Amino acid sequence: MLKSFIAFVIISALLTTPAFSQAKSTMDLIGIWQGNQTRVEFTDNTHVSVLFTGNQKQYGTYTSDFLSDPSTLVMSFPDGNKLLEFKCLIQFIDNNTLKWEVFKKNDFPMGFTNATSILKRIRN
Repeated sequence: MLKSFIAFVIISALLTTPAFSQAKSTMDLIGIWQGNQTRVEFTDNTHVSVLFTGNQKQYGTYTSDFLSDPSTLVMSFPDGNKLLEFKCLIQFIDNNTLKWEVFKKNDFPMGFTNATSILKRIRN
């Protein structure tokens, strides 16, 4: 009985380990990501710059939560005396492809909508 229990624990640990090793972090975001109308550069684990087509590049900071699915990202940009915040949902499709959506409202929705973009990593 004890041997069966120990075998069960070992097999369970082996089967669940790959799932935990797949977890993403801010380190996986670092690099330059390009979409149809957006270019985003995560320079480290807190700084980001964003360039939307036809606009000036914006420099700011970000925080992320990779424990939720999809993951959440909040980008903050100074604008005069105020701070502009953009809430995003992100999901890694693979190491170089990111599903991304920016929301203007205060709350995160439960999931992606029709306004989702795909960003491709063009440089680490």
